[in-house]
Amino acid sequence: MSGSRIFFCGLISLFMLSTACSIRRVEPEGINYDGDRGLPDSWERTLHRAEARDSSLDSRSLLSYIRRYLGAPYREGGVTPEGFDCSGLVVRLFEDSFGVTLPHNSFMIYQESKPLNKRKPILGDLLFFKTGSDGKINHVGVYIVGTKFVHSSSERGVVISDLRSEYYKKNFAAIRRFEISPTE
Repeated sequence: MSGSRIFFCGLISLFMLSTACSIRRVEPEGINYDGDRGLPDSWERTLHRAEARDSSLDSRSLLSYIRRYLGAPYREGGVTPEGFDCSGLVVRLFEDSFGVTLPHNSFMIYQESKPLNKRKPILGDLLFFKTGSDGKINHVGVYIVGTKFVHSSSERGVVISDLRSEYYKKNFAAIRRFEISPTE
């Protein structure tokens, strides 16, 4: 076999190997997704775990809206499925799920919510972050289950993320609860 023929065969083998690896690539959690493909498996597992833990009507309603809004794009000032900012998503989830109106500002939501005082977090609790250089609360998400929460990321839109990621561990500020009066 000539040298050029070996080189050509090696090049084809390398191409086939590289394309095979890219086909099998696993997308990381917190990705944007194409709604036609459905939710990533890890997100579905997270939502199913939350449903198994709490099957109350309020929880089912909240999870239904979370599922509906996952994948929506980020839009500063947004409060609709066409685009949400972080507090806009929380405002919309609480309004749609519980009929409660919250302020459209993460720090104001923080001020109106109550500390957990060593209680375990439950679905719907609010996670607050200090992501800016000023050290003020400027990001909010909604606790789902385990270490998972939903929020509107300025880079990825509405996603489920993990509190154990370095970024969220480093910027975590508080977990609080907005007390909702039972409806009659």
